[in-house]
Amino acid sequence: MTKLTDFSFLLFYIFIAALPVTIRYIYGFFKYKNSSYKNFTNKNYLNVLFDKGAYGEFLIFRVLESINPYAKVLTNLYIPREDNSLTEVELVMIDQTGIYVFESKNYSGWIFGSEQNKYWTQTFKNKHKEKFFNPILQNRVHINSLQYITQIFDDDIFYSYIIFSKRCELKKISLFSDNVTVLKRNELKKALRRRMNSLKPNLSLQDVDDLYNVLLNYCNVDREISALHIKEINRKYNWKRGIFNDKQNKLNYYLDKPD
Repeated sequence: MTKLTDFSFLLFYIFIAALPVTIRYIYGFFKYKNSSYKNFTNKNYLNVLFDKGAYGEFLIFRVLESINPYAKVLTNLYIPREDNSLTEVELVMIDQTGIYVFESKNYSGWIFGSEQNKYWTQTFKNKHKEKFFNPILQNRVHINSLQYITQIFDDDIFYSYIIFSKRCELKKISLFSDNVTVLKRNELKKALRRRMNSLKPNLSLQDVDDLYNVLLNYCNVDREISALHIKEINRKYNWKRGIFNDKQNKLNYYLDKPD
């Protein structure tokens, strides 16, 4: 009888310990289900929850959805560049005040970097350091590709946002461009609203809809195109150039899709 009682208490303690996690999971699941992020990515909630990069994107997407009901938000765009390679744009918001392009870095630790440096540094508590490619330069490539697709070459319409996790500390970040912002995710909503409220409309509501419909063609691409992009990145890191001949017909079909 004592063993049974002890076992019952153990189950009770496990239940109590797991309850907050379960409630948090259910709460997050319904938020995910009601977000358009799921429609863009076709990912289930568990995959997103345990993918640090995807979860960071989802949290930013939720913020952007709440900013302005007339703004349009897209994620996971595979945009062709002028050299026929592909670049993945994580998040774009189209508003009358401009086109906002977001690069998510769901990192922890101390972050050091300058807009002009090729690499930034992530430092951990144990003093271990990691270098990563300058996300501002990375996002500049994304903006260039969006300009190529939309044929809008006015830099004043595009705004670059580099979003880090609230778990990190932006220790020393040097910026020089007015249209570049680096901040933590929990600061995004307030900062974005402040900027949008300070700007005059550059686009009509029809322009916003038209641009959204154009860029929508480059969202939610099939796995073969996504795999091609990953291989392309690997080739660049290995200092190899060009695109893959065995995928060329597939790529050309994708690039030539009507708007």
